[in-house]
Amino acid sequence: MGTLKYSLTSDDYLAFNEFVATSLPPYADQARRVRVIGATAVPGAVGITLWVLERNLVASLLAAAVAAAILWFTWPGFHRWSVTSRLKRLAAASELGRTGATTLSWDEDRVTEAAKASRAEIGWERLERVAETPRHLFLFVGPQEALIVPKRAGEGTGELAGYARTRLGVGSAR
Repeated sequence: MGTLKYSLTSDDYLAFNEFVATSLPPYADQARRVRVIGATAVPGAVGITLWVLERNLVASLLAAAVAAAILWFTWPGFHRWSVTSRLKRLAAASELGRTGATTLSWDEDRVTEAAKASRAEIGWERLERVAETPRHLFLFVGPQEALIVPKRAGEGTGELAGYARTRLGVGSAR
């Protein structure tokens, strides 16, 4: 039904891992918990410390409120930066996945990803969900496993995304 040819790069794997680390429910829930704890515990400690040192309730409450606001609003950016920097260090030490020329084809029965040293055939029944970012299409076949399709592969990525969603019986990503 369709074929795409592209080259997978380390940046594609970085994008996939960033997506997983920032959007999959277990990771997103953990990030939310850390944000709430950080925006309450640290300001609480600041407020208590100032109260003990200065005995000025207004200054202590104000400092705690400012610390809470700063932590609350800066956490999402810090979290994304932290995830990205850790992944980049990991990628610098070794490849995050198989890179190079890739051919992805699909028909009514399966999607096939072929590269120089590997080939994977995945029946549509294994497809769990479809996710997209502005630069990538991810066909999830497990909670943290997906076929990574860069949108630079061409217009066929939209056709593949639509067909995959049809196979799932949904009109959008789930």
